[in-house]
Amino acid sequence: LHQPHIIILASPSAIPMARPNWPSHPALRGNNVYFEVLNYGDMDIKRIDLANNTSFIFPIEGDQYNPFVAEDVEGAVNRDRDNKLFDIRLLYSLTPEESSLPEGGGRNVVFQVRSDETKHDIKMLNYHELIMGNTYYIANSTSDECKPDISEDDRAVVWQQRNESDWDICYTYLVYDGNGKPVVSSQYKHVIEKDGDQKDPSISGSITEGYKIVYQDDRNGNWDIYLYDTSNGSEIQITTDRKHQILPRISGDIIVWQDNRNGNWDIYMYNLSSGEETPVATSQNPEVKPEVNERWIVWYEEGKDGFWYLWSYDISTGMKKLVDVTEVSHTDRRILYLQVDDKFYASRRNDGRMDYPTGRVFGLTTSDLSAYVATDILFDKIKKDRRAIAIIRGWSENDNWSYLENWSKSFWTDELKSEFNDTYFIATYKALQENYTNVIEKFFSYYLTIFVDHGNEVCLGGLVDSFHLEERYFSSPSFILDRACSTAKKYPQGRQWLLTTHILRAGALAFLGAVDLSNGHELFDDILQTSFIGNETIGKGYMEGRKEPWRRYNDVYLLFGDPTIRPRWWD
Repeated sequence: LHQPHIIILASPSAIPMARPNWPSHPALRGNNVYFEVLNYGDMDIKRIDLANNTSFIFPIEGDQYNPFVAEDVEGAVNRDRDNKLFDIRLLYSLTPEESSLPEGGGRNVVFQVRSDETKHDIKMLNYHELIMGNTYYIANSTSDECKPDISEDDRAVVWQQRNESDWDICYTYLVYDGNGKPVVSSQYKHVIEKDGDQKDPSISGSITEGYKIVYQDDRNGNWDIYLYDTSNGSEIQITTDRKHQILPRISGDIIVWQDNRNGNWDIYMYNLSSGEETPVATSQNPEVKPEVNERWIVWYEEGKDGFWYLWSYDISTGMKKLVDVTEVSHTDRRILYLQVDDKFYASRRNDGRMDYPTGRVFGLTTSDLSAYVATDILFDKIKKDRRAIAIIRGWSENDNWSYLENWSKSFWTDELKSEFNDTYFIATYKALQENYTNVIEKFFSYYLTIFVDHGNEVCLGGLVDSFHLEERYFSSPSFILDRACSTAKKYPQGRQWLLTTHILRAGALAFLGAVDLSNGHELFDDILQTSFIGNETIGKGYMEGRKEPWRRYNDVYLLFGDPTIRPRWWD
């Protein structure tokens, strides 16, 4: 069966807004669950009482995401206030800087911040002091420290830390002085060093009885869930299936996680007291992002209509129920029929015949396009700088730097580089491996990213995976040109989200546009030349590239964003 060539054009004026299609973790406190909803044009946080079925939406201008809750605060990250933590009940900013991945404890909140020197640091918003809103560093070494969690009694914080070539789990005990100010000391810090990577920690317990920390671990060649007991230093492997188990959460004796043993993401639970494992949600649809407290488990299920549905599971009764859909107001988004100019943008095979009905994209839900269209695609909202990075990984591990540098001069020209104030070029598998952290940081901070690779079934050839994009979607680059084959495949082996799919799915990514050229590399060069040197629109660059003869029959051409945008914004 012939697979059609595809061109996707998404114009802000043509497509209704939809929510990000990889929602952040819901937050739980008692019977209340907090989650993101699309509320008449922007993202807000909704609170539902799972016991009494009452609800409330915090109607705040702009977009809120990553909800968190503690004793004295209901909050979220506020995109329109420079991604600071924001009190959605009292309506004021809680942190002075851009913050992400907040987690609430008893009264305090931990989160990660960006740092030029240390990549990420861990800070805490301290409500134990009389002066509310004070923040303190919990971890700011020369290592990358991220994804924190805090215990219910505010006496322990855990995070993942990059040590040399892999990720380890770190935790520290918190001591408070007479004024409620935390005393942070290296003598209270501990590192759980194991083979492979340990990521996404979650903590539960007390300072008197000890803490239990769960995390995902790839020492066995796949992601498994492990538990570490701080009271005696013992470690227990919770899952042993050869498929992936990720994103664990723990509360008391209950551990939940996202599990791929059945071929798609399901939710499982393990009871430490009874030693029993229980499937919580195992439908044919993807079920992701579980959260747990002493009574409830909540998670998202992606419906066949493309919407995300929030579900709950009562641990005491075993009853499961649908809580809500993450849409408040919307038009029919089940199937998108977007009219485009077939003269310029319809796709044709080598024999000149149309691959699909002229001027239409079909079989694509608008939730696939998601809030990406509704937010940062608006060009005046995108943070812009004149910085560009060219990542030329090549086609083989045998490629050398000189060869790739000379070859790339056909598109990474001196004329193009002169248009930017800061450029960075890196090539070969070896150089990328040795400079991995530096390249990732530049990828997430430079306006233009050019990626060249032979392509495979991992996002950006394995250089940037879906975990990076999901964690850092608010700071992704504005414009990407991707010249790597296979990165547009929707469901590769292992069902990993690849670059082009993830751009659609992640929603809040700040991409102005992206082009996957598969083997149609002439288009890649023409968009660079026409748009970034000639100051023409993306659509014009695409049209120029279409004049070139195609060399292969299986090309997939994707153009995201408004084709009338000129990415050379400095003119």
